[in-house]
Amino acid sequence: MTMLGVEELAITDVETTGLDERTHEIIEVGVIVVDYHTLGVIREDTFKVKPERIELASPEALRINGYNEEEWKDALSKRAALIRYDEFISKARFGGWNSPFDRRFLRALERDMGIPLPLDYHETDIASLALEILRNVAFQKKFKLDTVAEFFGLEPEPVPHRALNGARLELEVFRRLRAFEG
Repeated sequence: MTMLGVEELAITDVETTGLDERTHEIIEVGVIVVDYHTLGVIREDTFKVKPERIELASPEALRINGYNEEEWKDALSKRAALIRYDEFISKARFGGWNSPFDRRFLRALERDMGIPLPLDYHETDIASLALEILRNVAFQKKFKLDTVAEFFGLEPEPVPHRALNGARLELEVFRRLRAFEG
């Protein structure tokens, strides 16, 4: 254990059927567990989650994440997905770009399934860190993951979005932010 009690960070990205966790669902999870100090990759995983209320999905969300029934035919049930994520993250701190969004959806899934995740209230929100570290940088476009990635010379996340691609880009932006700050 370190002074902070954190050895690993689980950079998590979820793709959803919309923006409201009370109505919409997680349909894909991408997670990269890294060493909290070096940001070296320890393990990564991605899996699709079978939606139960696809009729409530936002057409725009489905366009962005490329959902189609054929690619999701072998997706995990919500319960299996939550158990897999729980086992994968172990005791890592939760984090990602706009982590409150992803966390809200994971907490909603946790409540629906009655399976508590080992997430405490601490998290690493890369978007908030970027706002602070890059506070003196003028962005011509909306402040979002792709524009911060572009600032650092990184390619934007391809469309359709995939959760693991998102997590990988988030990790690379986090690495650049640490270097920029240091």
